[in-house]
Amino acid sequence: MTNDNLETRQEVNPTDNLLNELADMKRRMDEMIPVDKYSELEKQNKKLLNDFVNARPAPKQEIYKKEDLDTASRQLVELGKKGVTNREYVEASLRHRNISLEITGKDPYGQNGQKSPESIRSAEFFQ
Repeated sequence: MTNDNLETRQEVNPTDNLLNELADMKRRMDEMIPVDKYSELEKQNKKLLNDFVNARPAPKQEIYKKEDLDTASRQLVELGKKGVTNREYVEASLRHRNISLEITGKDPYGQNGQKSPESIRSAEFFQ
């Protein structure tokens, strides 16, 4: 056998391995957040989440009267004569539709005042 084929091995001291592991563990512990600070942050997070969820207002349910339908109809006609933007006209048209559905049960977007998949789809598209 020649010396070229022999592998040189370095002996590793087991104490060095343990010291390296301990140093690594100490470094990781230094990077950790203390338990009391973590629990405080967790409480703040829960409070913020609770405030956010409970602070949202409930959806407003509008109650319409027959006069509201007449007013919405007049406004829609007047807006058509004024030459307003498409967005304003569509918003007024949707408001008129919602009032009409609630008061009369008829859908002005539908054929013969009946709700249809097309009328629902067109109303949802613009909302």
